[in-house]
Amino acid sequence: MWREILYPLLLAVAITAPIAAGAVMQPPRTVEPRPVTVAAGPACAVELRPYEWHDLDTAQGVLRLPYGVSLDASRGVRAIGYDGWEIGSRPGAGVTDEERRRGRDGLEALRRLSEGCELWAEPIGGGRYDSFGRPLAALWLRRTATGEWIELRAWAVAGGHVRR
Repeated sequence: MWREILYPLLLAVAITAPIAAGAVMQPPRTVEPRPVTVAAGPACAVELRPYEWHDLDTAQGVLRLPYGVSLDASRGVRAIGYDGWEIGSRPGAGVTDEERRRGRDGLEALRRLSEGCELWAEPIGGGRYDSFGRPLAALWLRRTATGEWIELRAWAVAGGHVRR
């Protein structure tokens, strides 16, 4: 009997309370992008060392897990959150010469940015992989001299190094 009264009452409160508070009537807020350089890095990330860049959104390296555990084989890690300009052909992507030029220029800028930095990968989405079997992660650089963190998605977007 009490369920017949309580459930509809709770449902009515859950629906009307946000409306009464103005949550539905307010215009959507725009989200400001995070700064390119931040004081604190990712909450849970693993280092890739040694590493090298394949292109603007893919790094190759050995994953260094906590407690000094390393995966023996070097593997590719794909950045999530942006799609960098291509440097080669990608089947069905319609990669133009202009895009390849942008990809090479962006890759050179990324290599310069990476000098003196450690590369960290923050797993996203509970262990998701791309179509090539590379784990997806948010990629971060940490400047060893200053401890400063650079979120690569924000850097790529701010620098115009993304396809879309």
